[in-house]
Amino acid sequence: MDKVLKRFGNVSARILFGLGFTLAISIALMLNIIKPLIEADCGVIFVDMLVSASGQANMWVNDATRPPISVKLSHGERKVYEFKGVAGDIKYLRLDPAPGVNGATVRVYNIEIQSSTGKRHRLGPLEVAQWQVFGAHRTITENNFVEYLSVENVTLTSDVNYQLKTRFPTFVHDFANITEDISRYNIIFGLFFLCMLF
Repeated sequence: MDKVLKRFGNVSARILFGLGFTLAISIALMLNIIKPLIEADCGVIFVDMLVSASGQANMWVNDATRPPISVKLSHGERKVYEFKGVAGDIKYLRLDPAPGVNGATVRVYNIEIQSSTGKRHRLGPLEVAQWQVFGAHRTITENNFVEYLSVENVTLTSDVNYQLKTRFPTFVHDFANITEDISRYNIIFGLFFLCMLF
């Protein structure tokens, strides 16, 4: 009897993990189909700046505890950097233009927020100069740019109020991000447990 119950338990566990693995694969395939549509519906934050450092710049939108949107820096070159994948109303922005770099010069010419419909909201250098600054000294503020000299880890933050209109509701974007993470981990752990069971 014990052997039968044990065998039945093993079979049930295999079925459950098999169903979970199949569900994860199905979600992943579904996201691959709708992901381009969701990405096309996201807004973009353009930052026109010059950074005398290599590495990457990071942008947090609304929540500084989540992973940032990152772009690769072009050392000493003025460039318009695109931080993509922004959805929903924007209440808070944090920009780290030169993470972990001491003595870097950062010039910000302007910041533009663009919705998926093409509508843009522009922040000029005089507006950016009002942002809170951490780990840097603001050295120059002109009509064309605002300049900072990093002392430790230059961070610019600001509370903003910009309604980023999208075709899909915000919860659709949030659900896509959550289910993408869940499906990725389910696939990994599903494979692991299936190997353990067999």
